[in-house]
Amino acid sequence: YRGLPVDGYREDFRFMLGKAIEYAGGDSKRVVVLSIPDWGFTPFAADRDTEPISQQIDEFNAVNLEETEGMGAHYVDVTDISRTARDDIGLIASDRLHPSGKMYALWAEKTLPVALEILLAEKGEWHVKDRLRSNTGIHHIPRPAARTRSVENGKVCRGK
Repeated sequence: YRGLPVDGYREDFRFMLGKAIEYAGGDSKRVVVLSIPDWGFTPFAADRDTEPISQQIDEFNAVNLEETEGMGAHYVDVTDISRTARDDIGLIASDRLHPSGKMYALWAEKTLPVALEILLAEKGEWHVKDRLRSNTGIHHIPRPAARTRSVENGKVCRGK
């Protein structure tokens, strides 16, 4: 999203997702797409009409969700997290626009179950759990969801 038409984005996104799948050995199940965060909730956008920004981001995210599902990759909606930045300035970097480490950590936390699902499917559940425990200090492995996808009204649900 950079103020460009959504139709051109669809074509560009489809190309980039295809490249990501190619880099993942042609296996779309090894690719995770994150939604576009909403910069309309940052201090940078304070002097702008933020409703059209959010609407356009929703349109672009609808495209990347549709294309991601169509190609069989995983999708994680982080837009909802970015929309809490108005109430928690700690989610925004000092440039008043980009995500802070705190927001990236929330995105990673939301993405972890999907990444674990991919790893568990590829390597076997116990091998991955043992490696995670020994290499990261993670002792509780969250149950991976098959998919995380956005739905209307900004809610998130687990897909099939």
